[in-house]
Amino acid sequence: GQFTPPPSRKTPAFRRPEHHAYRATFDFLRQRQSSLPNTNDFLLTSLLEWLPTQGYQRLNLGLSPLAGLAGDRDADTVIDNILKLAYQNGDRFYSFSGLHRFKDKYEPVWSDRYVAYRGSLASYVRVMRALLQAMKKI
Repeated sequence: GQFTPPPSRKTPAFRRPEHHAYRATFDFLRQRQSSLPNTNDFLLTSLLEWLPTQGYQRLNLGLSPLAGLAGDRDADTVIDNILKLAYQNGDRFYSFSGLHRFKDKYEPVWSDRYVAYRGSLASYVRVMRALLQAMKKI
């Protein structure tokens, strides 16, 4: 994919797109706290206008981590409840719910993604570490 360098001290926001055949994907959209309101919306809508001129038919907005855990289910495990708590109250660490709200306003077609593990919390932690390590290599 194409790489847009990280922002300099004067760059108010930036995005890093990735391209695949007829579908473009972006995985990184950041702005400074001092940026004007809706800067990320401007960048994304500009990208949406530009993509068809380059032959792209779709834009993949990426994942919305933990969003699927927000519903009430009777079979929730301790890990499910911890992750739900992180999604609902963890905005000071990472705004999972804010990311979902931002992407959701563009009415994407959501596709579920799952992490499977067997056993205890320790097994879950091992699987997540391996997944994060693998993602660093991509």
